[in-house]
Amino acid sequence: MDGMMENRTPKELIAANLLLLQKIYGKTRKDVCRDLDIPYTTYCDWINAKTYPRIDNLESLGYYFRIGTRDFFIDIEHNRNMELRLLAYAREFGVFLGGEEKIKPEKLFTVEDYNETPEGYPVELINGSFYVMESPNSRHQSIVMELCAEIRNHIREKKLKCRVFPGPFDVELPTKLPTVVVPDVTVICDPKVLTEKRCEGTPDWIIEILSPSTKNKDLTVKLSVYKEAGVREYWIIDQFNDEVWVYKREGKAPAFYYEEPTIYKFSDTIPVGICEDFTVCPAELDFF
Repeated sequence: MDGMMENRTPKELIAANLLLLQKIYGKTRKDVCRDLDIPYTTYCDWINAKTYPRIDNLESLGYYFRIGTRDFFIDIEHNRNMELRLLAYAREFGVFLGGEEKIKPEKLFTVEDYNETPEGYPVELINGSFYVMESPNSRHQSIVMELCAEIRNHIREKKLKCRVFPGPFDVELPTKLPTVVVPDVTVICDPKVLTEKRCEGTPDWIIEILSPSTKNKDLTVKLSVYKEAGVREYWIIDQFNDEVWVYKREGKAPAFYYEEPTIYKFSDTIPVGICEDFTVCPAELDFF
């Protein structure tokens, strides 16, 4: 149910949602009170639907549990979009349920579940699990735009059939488990995999720019699905150490694999594997 519950008062909704959020994030009442500096008896009154939190307290609680202030007045337990969102946050940040085991969904999520996620809360679906996408920094976006411009100019100059897409752009990969990723830069040379909504197939070249919150995902989880899907070339740009890790596909389906990456400095001239006469020197681009 997406709206307010007619058979519950606002106090009761807030109380039920606080209890649910505690469970999802593995927090006790004492944890919440300690972390937010809330008197224990006051918090217990909220949990027992005796009193309302003030608006400033709701804002603090919302930031703490990663929901909006208005979301406290929604029946979160029966709202599918909220469920997907919170499971994604829980998994991304390694939350533990009851302090013992990591939260696991009752089933693998599907592409249909991904399509139902609300706008404004970006996630990726990888091997049936949701992962939160954090907002990128200025240099990250500068790198994306400069690379896209460089690639687009080469495509136009050589009159290639390839297309370059900056993120956010959905790529539904042909992996065994449901996967829809949102790469930073996607290059596609086979028009048959492009639909009006997204790429449904394997791109030729994918570039990811590392951020603190995405580093492990880009270096492990995404590397694995890109290899499985047969992405011809995968670049990982380390904006903090000015390095580019280049993986190139070897072998044939279904046994695609990547050799050990070639690691370049930003000052190096890097050959692009999918284009014979194309090179990129990151140091010559106008990065922020």
